[in-house]
Amino acid sequence: MKLSKKDSNQNMLKHIKMHFKTDQNDRLILILFCISLQILILIRIKFPILRGLNDTFIENILTSSITIEITNDLSVGFISACIFYFLVTIIPKVRLITESTYTLNSLLASLLDSYNRTRVFGHETPITHVDRSTLSIEWLDKTVEKLKKHDTQFLSLKFALATAHTRYDDFKNTLQLANTLGAKPTLKWIVIVDKVRLIAENYDKQPFVNNERIRSIDDPNIDDDIGLFKKTLEFRFQEFCEEVRDWIIIYDSYEVK
Repeated sequence: MKLSKKDSNQNMLKHIKMHFKTDQNDRLILILFCISLQILILIRIKFPILRGLNDTFIENILTSSITIEITNDLSVGFISACIFYFLVTIIPKVRLITESTYTLNSLLASLLDSYNRTRVFGHETPITHVDRSTLSIEWLDKTVEKLKKHDTQFLSLKFALATAHTRYDDFKNTLQLANTLGAKPTLKWIVIVDKVRLIAENYDKQPFVNNERIRSIDDPNIDDDIGLFKKTLEFRFQEFCEEVRDWIIIYDSYEVK
């Protein structure tokens, strides 16, 4: 699912805000940048000195041409350095986070898409062509509720299982990519990878199902081997969806051009 240019820009701004919120050093630089900009504006406007400071030593310092010149040069120099730092360091860093998150979210969507559309060949679909509409809090909440109530289709779970088995190595190999987002996102991604592993471990463990039982395969009231197997898949996929929901709250879906 592609977003509009406006939504894409909004998500980019969101990640820039997130960066300054989490990085204390860059946040301090931003604060100093704003202070320097305000000082420069005050120097250019040349507000009159407060009456209580007239004919005082402080007035002489504030109105001195040397003080004004030094303050002006320092402010301009610092502002220029900050702008250069933002353009050369911050923007590329945020861009890297944006692209990394897009890839990770696409991988998550590959599992969700296989379940949502009951895709036989979902495990063969490139992650660039999966339906990313499943990366929404609303869809995940509804899916978790259905899983808790055992209101699911066995085939949807089976195809999601096949995708988890196929993509498990991809999830593990993207751990370094998650590391570009920071320590906390990496820890969260490790948890998600573990949930994928728990799903994938059920591959090739499906009990035998005769033709008569197939007709009632989605009946949650039958607790035979295949019924318990289906409930196991529901529980594992529910855990996965819950972890994805927590992830998406912070690292939501957006377009990368």
